[in-house]
Order: sequence, then C-alpha cells, then structure tokens
Amino acid sequence: QYIISAAPQCVYPDAYLHLTMSSSWIDNAYVQFYNNPCNLANIDNQWNFDYASWDRLAKSNANPNSKIFVGLPAGDRAAGNGYLDLGTLQSGLGRLYANYSSTFGGIMLWDASWYTNNQDYVRQLSSWVKAHMACDGTDTPTSTPPMPSTTGVP
Repeated sequence: QYIISAAPQCVYPDAYLHLTMSSSWIDNAYVQFYNNPCNLANIDNQWNFDYASWDRLAKSNANPNSKIFVGLPAGDRAAGNGYLDLGTLQSGLGRLYANYSSTFGGIMLWDASWYTNNQDYVRQLSSWVKAHMACDGTDTPTSTPPMPSTTGVP
C-alpha cells in the first residue's frame, strides 16, 4: 500500500499541479496556504482565500477519500507570510473543519527547523487539533488506485 500526495500552492488552480491533481488518484494534498495572498489570514476574503475550490477538486479526483491538508508556516520567519497566532489559527481551522470536514485532512507545518525551534506553538496547535478534529492520522486510505495491468501478467 502507498500514499500518493501532492504539495501545490494555494493559488487555485495551481499552475504546475492542477492537471495532475484533477485527473489522478491523490490521497493527500498538502496545500501551501502561506507565501501567497490566499493564506489562511485571508479566510474572510473569498477572492484571496478559496478552500472551496480545493474541496471540489478533492471530491472530483479519482480517489473518493482524497484529503486536503492546510499547509502553514511553523514559525514566524518560516515563510514570507501566513504565520498566525494560535487564536486566529484555531478559529480559521475550526471554520474550515466545520464547513469541509469530508475533505479536511489536517495540517502540515513548514519546515522542520522552525517546527523544532517553535515547540510550544507546535504542541499547543497539535493538542488543539487532536481535541477538536477527527484528523489525527488514524484515517488511512481504505483502498489504493488500480495498477495498470502488464501484458502477460494476470
């Protein structure tokens, strides 16, 4: 068993991965909701933040269980923009989870060095996600995409 993932930027559609994501089996999309105007800080601006399009894409690709992970910077200087205080972040994530729970897979933090150097923030965020969302990593793909058959092999 394997997991197929993609890491597009949040600008929809992603210039490099949209065709692949719309026509392929994708288990997890780790969408970079930072370093762009479409970061989570702009959740109330539908022109800058568009999770609804990612939700539709997840529901329309070949995997009926495709999930979207909200990519966030793990520290205040880990990215050019998109780092949020815990209260603002929890509010935004709570809204996304409430409105898109069927495709909301969780969060992804960038990058490991900032993650390591910002442990209090990461611990508090992790605890909050585990307490408020059913996306703790226990959900695994229930099936895998069919493999192309090879001539002469049953």
